[in-house]
Amino acid sequence: MAVEKFISTRKLAKYLDQEIAERLGERQVYDIGNYGWLDEHTPDPQFLGHAMWQVEPPLQYKFHLGFGGTPVGHRPTEEEEVLAVSGSDLEGQMRLARMSLGFSLWQQQIAEEALFDDNDYFWLHCVSAMVMLNAASDRLREFFVMAFFREKVSTYDNKKGTWKGEENKYYYYQTPFIQARDSEARDPADQSMGELLGKLASLAENIFRNREDRNKMVHEVTSMIGKRERELTRKQRQRFDEQQASGFVK
Repeated sequence: MAVEKFISTRKLAKYLDQEIAERLGERQVYDIGNYGWLDEHTPDPQFLGHAMWQVEPPLQYKFHLGFGGTPVGHRPTEEEEVLAVSGSDLEGQMRLARMSLGFSLWQQQIAEEALFDDNDYFWLHCVSAMVMLNAASDRLREFFVMAFFREKVSTYDNKKGTWKGEENKYYYYQTPFIQARDSEARDPADQSMGELLGKLASLAENIFRNREDRNKMVHEVTSMIGKRERELTRKQRQRFDEQQASGFVK
C-alpha cells in the first residue's frame, strides 16, 4: 500500500532525534561524554579514568601542524597511536550503540503490538546495538593491553607458554585483566592500584559474560528465518514419510 509522504526528510530526522533522545533520557542512558564528572570542575571518582581521557588524552594532535612552516615538536609513538585510536574508537562505538538502542526503544511499542510481524527495524537496531557494544569492549581491552603491557593486542593474544604453572589462553577476553591484577611486576606497596586492578578484573569477567549473552542473542535474531525454514522443511519431510508409510504417496 502506497503511503503519501507528509514530512520532509530533514524534519523527519529532527523528529527522530527528539523522540530517541526522550526515550534514552527516560531510561537514563546518556552519551559517553556525559560521564566522568560530578560538576564542571570535579571528576567523578567512579569514572576518573574517563575524566582523565577527556582532559589529558594520550596524544593531543596539533591540527595546525603540517601547514606552513610550523615545526613538529613531537613524533607520536606506536603506543600513543594505539591508545589514541582504540580510545577514540571506543567512544565512537559506544555512541553508535546508544543510538541503535534508542531506535530500538522507539520501535518497541510497534513490535509489542505486532508480535507476529517481522519487526525488521526493531531487530535491526537491537542487533546493531549488541554488535557495537561487543566491538567497544574489544577496543577497551586493546587500550588496556597497550597501557599496561606495552604491547599490541595481536602480539599479546598470540603468546605461547604457561602462566603460573598452567596453560594460559592469552586470547581469552578476561586474561590480560586477571594477569595485570596478579602481576608480580606491579608495585605491591601501591594498594590503590591493586584495588583498581582487582575491580577491573571483576568487571572484565562481567563484560565477558555479557559478550557471550549478546553473541547468543545476535545469533538467535539473525537465524530466525533459517530456523523457520528448517522447521517447515522437517515438518514436510515428516508428513511425506507418514503418507508414504500409509501408502497415500509413493
